[in-house]
Amino acid sequence: MIGTLGAFAAFAMGFIARPLGGVVFGHIGDRYGRRASLVWTLLIMGFATFGIGLLPTYDRVGLWAPAALVALRLLQGVASGGEWGGGVLMISESAPPEKRGYYAAWSQLGVGGGFVLSSAAFLAVQALPHEQFISWGWRLPFLASILIFAIGVYIRRSLPESREFESAEKAGTTSHMPVLEAIRRYPKEILMAMGLHVAENGGARLHLPRVLARLRQVRRHSQLDDAHRRHACDGDRNGGDARMGQALGPHRSQARLH
Repeated sequence: MIGTLGAFAAFAMGFIARPLGGVVFGHIGDRYGRRASLVWTLLIMGFATFGIGLLPTYDRVGLWAPAALVALRLLQGVASGGEWGGGVLMISESAPPEKRGYYAAWSQLGVGGGFVLSSAAFLAVQALPHEQFISWGWRLPFLASILIFAIGVYIRRSLPESREFESAEKAGTTSHMPVLEAIRRYPKEILMAMGLHVAENGGARLHLPRVLARLRQVRRHSQLDDAHRRHACDGDRNGGDARMGQALGPHRSQARLH
C-alpha cells in the first residue's frame, strides 16, 4: 500500500509542475520564438527521462533515490507543460488558416502514440525473468529513449520558425511580458480553456493510475493463489506419502525379515 501511494505521489508531481511549465515556456515562446521553446522542452524531457534510467536504488543511497525521482518527475512536468501547448501553437501558426484545427489535432494524437510506444517497450522488457526485470530490465526503456530525443532535437532545430511569430517580430509587436498581458487581456478565455482541459484530461489521468494499481493488485493476488495451490499440492503429496508409508510399514518390516 505504501509503495502504491509513493508511486502515485511521484506520478502526481509531474502534473503539479505542468502549469509552471506552461507559464515559463509560454513566455519563452512569445519572446524568443516557438522553435527555441520546443527545443528546450525536448532537451529537458530527454534529460529527465534518461536520468530516471540511471537512478540509484534505495539500498544504495536511501531517501536520496525517491527524492531524485521526484525531482526528475518535476522536470518532466515542466517540460510537458511547455511542450504540448507549444506544439499545438507551432502547428496551428504554420498550417493554412482553413486547416488549422485539422493539423493542430495531430499534436494530441502524438500523446496517444506515446502511450502505445511506452507500453510496448515495457511489455517487451517484461519478457525478461522477473528478477532481471526488477534488477535492471525496467531501466532499458528509459535509457533507450535517448535515441528518440536525439532525433527529435535534430528535427526541431531544423524547423523554420512559425510565420506568425516572424511577422510579429518584424513588426515589433512582441510583448516583453506576454504572460501578464495574456492574463490581463484574456482572463475569461484562459479560465475556460483550463476548465475544458480539466474535464477532458482530468478523468483520464485519474482513471489511468487506478487501472494500473488494480492490475498490479490482481496480479499479486494471482501469484499468491498460485503459491498457495503449489503449497497445498506439495502438502497433499507429502501427506499421502507419509500415510502410504504408515500403511505399508508392517509389510515392509516383514519383507525385510524374510
